[in-house]
Amino acid sequence: MTKKISLILSILAAFALCASADTGGWKIHAVFGEDLTKIIDTGSIVYYVANGNLFSYDKDEDESEHYSKQTKLNDAYIDDIFYNFDDGYLFIAYDNGNIDILYDNGKVVNVPDVYNSSVSDKTIHWASFNDGYIYVGAGFGYAILNSSRSFEVTESHIWDTGIRSIARIGDYLWISTDDNLYYSPAEESHHSLSSFTLLNMGAWGKIHPIDDKSFLFDTWGLQYVTMSDSGTPKVTWYTDVARLTMLQPTATGFIAIDKLSPPNLLTITADGTSYYRTELPDEMQESLLSSQESDGSLWELSTEGIRHLLLDDDGSTTIYSDYFKYNASSVDFPAQLCYNEANNELLVTGIGPSEYQRTYDVPANINILKDGKWTDVTPESVSTIGSSAENILKDPYTPVFDPDDPDTYYIGTWFEGAYKITDGVEAAKYDWTNSPLEQNWICTARALAFDAAGNLWILQCVRNPKLIVLPKAKLSQTTLTEDDWITVDVTVPDDSDFRSSLFITQSSDIKILFAGTVGKYLIFIDDGGDPSSSSIKYTSYIAGNLYDQDGNEYTWTTGNCIAEGTDGKVWMGTDNGVIAFDPTNAQSSSFYVTRIKVPRNDGTNNADYLLNGIEVTALAVDGINRKWIGTVSNGLYLVNSDGSEILQHFTASNSDLPSDQILAICCNPNNNTVYIGTPNGLVEYYSDASPGAESYSDIYAYPNPVTPDFSGLVTITGLMENSLVKIADAAGNVIRSLQSSGGMATWDACYSNGKRVKTGVYFVFASQNENDSSSGVVTKILVIH
Repeated sequence: MTKKISLILSILAAFALCASADTGGWKIHAVFGEDLTKIIDTGSIVYYVANGNLFSYDKDEDESEHYSKQTKLNDAYIDDIFYNFDDGYLFIAYDNGNIDILYDNGKVVNVPDVYNSSVSDKTIHWASFNDGYIYVGAGFGYAILNSSRSFEVTESHIWDTGIRSIARIGDYLWISTDDNLYYSPAEESHHSLSSFTLLNMGAWGKIHPIDDKSFLFDTWGLQYVTMSDSGTPKVTWYTDVARLTMLQPTATGFIAIDKLSPPNLLTITADGTSYYRTELPDEMQESLLSSQESDGSLWELSTEGIRHLLLDDDGSTTIYSDYFKYNASSVDFPAQLCYNEANNELLVTGIGPSEYQRTYDVPANINILKDGKWTDVTPESVSTIGSSAENILKDPYTPVFDPDDPDTYYIGTWFEGAYKITDGVEAAKYDWTNSPLEQNWICTARALAFDAAGNLWILQCVRNPKLIVLPKAKLSQTTLTEDDWITVDVTVPDDSDFRSSLFITQSSDIKILFAGTVGKYLIFIDDGGDPSSSSIKYTSYIAGNLYDQDGNEYTWTTGNCIAEGTDGKVWMGTDNGVIAFDPTNAQSSSFYVTRIKVPRNDGTNNADYLLNGIEVTALAVDGINRKWIGTVSNGLYLVNSDGSEILQHFTASNSDLPSDQILAICCNPNNNTVYIGTPNGLVEYYSDASPGAESYSDIYAYPNPVTPDFSGLVTITGLMENSLVKIADAAGNVIRSLQSSGGMATWDACYSNGKRVKTGVYFVFASQNENDSSSGVVTKILVIH
């Protein structure tokens, strides 16, 4: 036996283990930005929520964790959290009304009753705990859950009035609404708000129990409320408290932040009758605090992360642990994804005024994802001369990397034209002072792209629309004038809007301008590879003169995205599904678009238009020309190369997608990773296909070895495109034959009859065809039972 174990160990040492993700798997990236919700110190664990994401720090184990659908949770975006100190669990309220109960030991119980209900407003505002029951205040009214009966709903009341907070204090049930505070004997039937007695106390208040007679009421100030034995409430106002931004129980009482100028920390006694103030240091004035520490020290949540400290009476601090921040994206709305192939990294950012948001003057947030790690690369300062004088990059559009300098990217903005960013610092700016771009309150560089010759194209839209080009030779110049640019001889409609797009094809000299909502135009430009040419040809199509393959008019209201297949066909996504066309035929009078048809496969010759009537928001093409299609509310689709077959349909209910709204998609050109931007952050999906390699020199398989607990697919990657793959045992017997998808093949570690293979080393042969003389062993796979 000892010799057998030694042999297995020596074989294991001979295999290079790869950390690649499982095919068909997901990775949900944490988001930690500036939207801080709450921090709760439970005594042993510190829970905190930022940008709808839940994190924890275990004090005893000195370990941090991010919770998601991929780990323990049952939903995505978290609105609020509440902790039951008596029973040791966290109440998690999601933005869609779903509820999770997370125990300190890691057990999770889902309570979907509100989420599954037909009530119109499922927003959960509050949760309090009393004697095994949870009192839940919500937009529809309130509900009571019994924790001893698997958190079943024992009582619910659907009113026209939302409940901001609720608590049982002794024999009375207290509720607060948007307008006031109410109370009623707890055992009465509460079929309407009229069954409660009004106590005129102020709007949007929150109830914080002290004991079975009294509580603190946090409204436009702070009140101490107590109930006499005769059932008469008495209210004491803290007249010198302005407005609290938080109030939480501690091991010895309560703490609160009074939003004075500057903000103060209130340390409140356990009986709620007195408190003392401590002025918060400058760096803590936007922070959230919590504590269950016996020494009165605090846990702070800020945009820098969390830290443990003691705040002395004079406002000085003793730091017990410096800021710690979970490695996460700070982009909470990843609407724009741009892959830098030279550096193998993904640039992620939000978006300026667009179909997703109508607000403007919003600071940009730019991150780089590389090797699984996030880095915030937002420029600390840029030059601004327009409507904003804060020297902050705002309202970003269409980042593109310089094809000759992987450390440089260009990015447009709503107000200030476009910027050149090198190593995270502004290297140049293009606006109305040094280019043909014009300023009319705004100077919107809505879309940027490089052509095959390395020239930078910029589309100005919304006001004074035009298309300009900076020749490659001018990109390195530090000083420019309007004469250094080419204004392309094409008329961009005056009613172009923030949906306007510029797309440059890779397989031809065709450039495409595309808009929706207002202009709804589709313009094809053929410059013959020379944007300065006087013989540029362009053709415009608008809603009303665009026809499909059957001669039927194709119309759209909103236009969102364009992508080019490896066959040169261009796909376009609108609010009316997707279409495809040959851009090189656009100048012809016989030009038409193809509405993709999916056969019903029901024995008839009937077919349906692909995603007919569904708004398509994002498109991407993978290494074997399959199309990834994102929608506004129907999740993510994968279709074959011509769209005639839907291969996968992912939604938030059947996958780890955190939302059914897809903002952006990007396929990694080097492997099988698909990046998907959603309103709840970025996720990765590891598909079953990757681009083909040029040779068989860099092939590996993962996982390797295949352990007894692994039940997924073994992935063999680095293959040449459409390879024939044979797997043989140690005796040379071929036990399985496979065909690669692009440069990847998957094996279920079974014989052709479906039975699991025995422990041993298996040899992988690969070739371009059955008779290829170059066929040979390309890698080995160890399977262990």
